[in-house]
Amino acid sequence: MKRSLICILAGAMLLSLAACGGKENAPPPPDHSVVDGTPDAPPKEPDTPNVPDTPTVPDTPEPPADGGKVEDGVEDGKEEDIPEDSAVGDSLAPVAEVQASHTDVTFRSAGSSFRLRPQEITGAYTARFASEDETIATVDENGRVAAVSPGTTHVTMEVEQAGERWTFSCIIRCIWKEEAPAAPEEPTGPEEPEVPVDTPPADSGVDLAAFYETITGQYEFGRLQAFEGDLLANYYPGLENISTNQLLVMGVMMTFNNGEFCLVEVSDSGDVETVKGIFQARIQYMIDGGAWYPGPTAQWTSNSRIVSNGNYVMMVVHEHCEEIVEAFQALF
Repeated sequence: MKRSLICILAGAMLLSLAACGGKENAPPPPDHSVVDGTPDAPPKEPDTPNVPDTPTVPDTPEPPADGGKVEDGVEDGKEEDIPEDSAVGDSLAPVAEVQASHTDVTFRSAGSSFRLRPQEITGAYTARFASEDETIATVDENGRVAAVSPGTTHVTMEVEQAGERWTFSCIIRCIWKEEAPAAPEEPTGPEEPEVPVDTPPADSGVDLAAFYETITGQYEFGRLQAFEGDLLANYYPGLENISTNQLLVMGVMMTFNNGEFCLVEVSDSGDVETVKGIFQARIQYMIDGGAWYPGPTAQWTSNSRIVSNGNYVMMVVHEHCEEIVEAFQALF
């Protein structure tokens, strides 16, 4: 009994000592105080076992800060910028507006001609020409168009340069009366003596200076001045050598020349065709570049006329040339 009591007391002491030693050696409780204003994180709860992670949806990519493009090539719903030097649609430099020198030309006699050519084009180029009806008008490889017979046709010009191509069409009007072949004369008895070719017709008494004043009073011309001496020789070479009874050559010295008016009465009827040839050479010179600008060139091409009656010859370049021709013929 006594021994049992001793054992019980010894066990109680051992338990008391164990309790005191365990309390002193136990770890301190977690400190949840704030350090530098940031509280310690609470203890992490254990992961739930055997629960699969929920798949996450990837975030929409944010546009780069420097305004670059995301993978789909669109930035914030805007279309992709095109560099200024990119070739889109038409070329950056405007193409010059190439034009034809003539679009509508009227011829009054067979053999008359002019040159069809491109304008507003620089550098090397090729040009091809074709006539729709060569029985009315022909055109050579250099663009020289010549009248053949009355009628209307078209001449085309195709210009090519550095891959660019332009096609133009020029209306050609050949307007004059073809002389019918003379019928064979029936014998009527003794032949009458022939009148010498150089015999001038009877004097009609036409005052060319008065006619000039009348026409220039009715129709507006450019700044006309009399061509005499060196001016006459330079502008109408050969005319100064013709013997004349009346000579009135009125021209324009300015580059923008869109009209002239010339009236001549020759002393010898054999000089009529010579004078007409001199006038025709003047017209052709102006058509081939002497008129310089498209407007005057078209005026000299379409509105120039040469007519004669007896020893009288007239050349007029005016938009109302047909009416002036009628007034001239009414003088006789």
